[in-house]
Amino acid sequence: MKPNILYEDKSVIVCIKAPGMPVQSDLTGDLDLLTILINHYKNNGIEEPYIGLIHRLDRPVGGLIVFGKTPRAVAHLSKQMQKRTIRKTYLAVVEGSPDDQTLIHFLKKKFKGNVSSVVEESVPKAKKAIMHIKRISSKTIEEKKYSLISIKLETGRHHQIRVQLAHIGCPIWGDTKYNKCFNDKQGWFNMALFAHEITFINPENNRHMTFETPVTEYPFDQF
Repeated sequence: MKPNILYEDKSVIVCIKAPGMPVQSDLTGDLDLLTILINHYKNNGIEEPYIGLIHRLDRPVGGLIVFGKTPRAVAHLSKQMQKRTIRKTYLAVVEGSPDDQTLIHFLKKKFKGNVSSVVEESVPKAKKAIMHIKRISSKTIEEKKYSLISIKLETGRHHQIRVQLAHIGCPIWGDTKYNKCFNDKQGWFNMALFAHEITFINPENNRHMTFETPVTEYPFDQF
């Protein structure tokens, strides 16, 4: 399988992860993006390719992801992640018609069931979660009101986008963990959340770089 590489130089790889594919190997044993990239370079004559993981996307989420090609690049990009200077913008189709707003909640991860929930700030191990949402358009799909929104994160918590949107009554279309309308779906299900833009500083030349890619799958194609 050939990876969908959008950009590559001596330091970085920017590619598009397909929804439903793990970023790296997991207990399912399903083919993952990191393995696909390694095999791609081996097939092109690089016996021991170095590909460093910088960030992840939840398995049901598709979109842009960046990898480092050298230890120096990985360290540089990882530092950007820590300082929150790598900027990602997501598109999502959600129930309802939310106003443009900044969402601030405290989240706690529950290892049983691999879910997170909104809790009070005083709860032990609660972590602050901040994100900004902007409604692009709204329409009725399958006799229900939905909106296409853009999302910018200030923090990167476990399932943050999914949890915060569900908490305000605007769960993501197709989210089998946090949208009650999809809780009875078995196995993996296409979820309308996509990382469509990413900005970072290239470790090779310190230039700011921005990449974006459209998403045309259902239900995004309805807007």
